[in-house]
Amino acid sequence: MPTEKLYVEKLKDGRFQYRLRYVDKRTGKAHRVSCIKNSNSRQAYNAALRELQNRAVEAPDSRLKLNQVLTLYLEQKRREIRPQTVLRNEWEIRRVNDALGDLYIDSLTITDVKKAISSISEKNCTYNERASRYRAFLNWAYQNDLIQNDLGGRLALLPDNKKQRIEEKYLEPEELQNLLDAINPPMWYYLTLFLVLSGLRIGEAIALYLEDVGEKYISVTKTYSLITHEIGDAKTGTSVRQVYIQPELRKVIDEYMLYRDQFDSKYFFPGKNGHIVYGSYNVFIRELSKKVLGRPITPHALRHTHASLFMASGVSIDTISRRLGHSNSRVTKDIYLHLTEKMKKQDEQSLSVEILP
Repeated sequence: MPTEKLYVEKLKDGRFQYRLRYVDKRTGKAHRVSCIKNSNSRQAYNAALRELQNRAVEAPDSRLKLNQVLTLYLEQKRREIRPQTVLRNEWEIRRVNDALGDLYIDSLTITDVKKAISSISEKNCTYNERASRYRAFLNWAYQNDLIQNDLGGRLALLPDNKKQRIEEKYLEPEELQNLLDAINPPMWYYLTLFLVLSGLRIGEAIALYLEDVGEKYISVTKTYSLITHEIGDAKTGTSVRQVYIQPELRKVIDEYMLYRDQFDSKYFFPGKNGHIVYGSYNVFIRELSKKVLGRPITPHALRHTHASLFMASGVSIDTISRRLGHSNSRVTKDIYLHLTEKMKKQDEQSLSVEILP
């Protein structure tokens, strides 16, 4: 198998992408395969060369259909990103592939892709979410010479009402109170209040053991995957953290513990399977919010509500980000900017009065 030089490119995140170009003897076509390593040492170089040569030898000489390419794409991504992210990407990309039909990838057009995503996406924000994931898939196929046209680069996102989407991601104080007043049974009431006051992800709350909730801190070291339905390590390195139990949260926890005494489980939020069932709570909160607020919310909106309430109280975005367990959150910053603009307009309105006699 004739090969050219192995090219190495440093990525923005500090890792290195290795690319190997080769010519398939059976077809006479030039192809390119790539992989990512953490360094550009001689050992990493040799490992990348062996891996890419093996993949080049095993590469099929026939035309590939969309889901065959998806299998190759996921195989590489499993080496690079978290299993939960791989599963989410597979789910969304496969949905688009199903809408496209049993096509060969080299016969795909940008019009095909746009029509397929539109057919399964009611809102522009949903279209953009799927388009972003499918664009990454198409970019990978282009970089590996599985398609000759840069379709991913031509898959533009649709206009989106960002302001409205931000407002839908959290609850105003009066909305929160109306929702809490309508919640029954008690377990869902305390869980909702706990999520709002702690800022934990729903998966982190489900995975909590009784011993993880101390007198002063909540120890977050694991999470429940909403995709694999298993409890594993926390989402990222920054997700492992000690969440301070402020007096308001302490009061709710103490009250909840009196109610919880009737359950025998190692989990802080017990249920029939040991811990509470995510699907049951998700359906409950979506249906109730639709009835009470006129719009459905997800459990994650309670986490954004936590951030918005602290922002409105003057807590810095850096402090909130550390509490939430991430080094950078686009949504949190968007909420911060939105609330800042909202308060600015309120200030302008309150100052628009005549003060001279």
